[in-house]
Amino acid sequence: MTRLAALLEKLIEEPGNFSPKVDIIDYSNSLKILVELPGVEKDNIKISFQNNLVTISGQYLDPERNYVNIPETQETINERQTDINYGNFSRKIYLDFNITSIGGINTKLENGILKVIINKNLQTQNTFSVKIND
Repeated sequence: MTRLAALLEKLIEEPGNFSPKVDIIDYSNSLKILVELPGVEKDNIKISFQNNLVTISGQYLDPERNYVNIPETQETINERQTDINYGNFSRKIYLDFNITSIGGINTKLENGILKVIINKNLQTQNTFSVKIND
């Protein structure tokens, strides 16, 4: 990815979201996208495709916080340092080819790394999402 493309990608991020780190490896017949998502469960990840745009989004909840029922008498918490990104995330990746068919796409979440492998020879005209394989 060129430096200009990386800067443009940062500009199109939606407000309030964080953007996970990504590696993209380009093979002759396929493309491998590796997304760093430690602690995120596969049910909290959405992968969608629209023409030449891949969007990987979801939510990473802090396991130390109770998001549903916070008691009114809860002890005051002072966070001393917060480097870990929690909340919604989104990463948009523009490809140099159109991908609009579910066939030939493999996904797997393992050890905090989401792997998306895309066959470059897919050709149709729909928008779709895929589930992460076990």
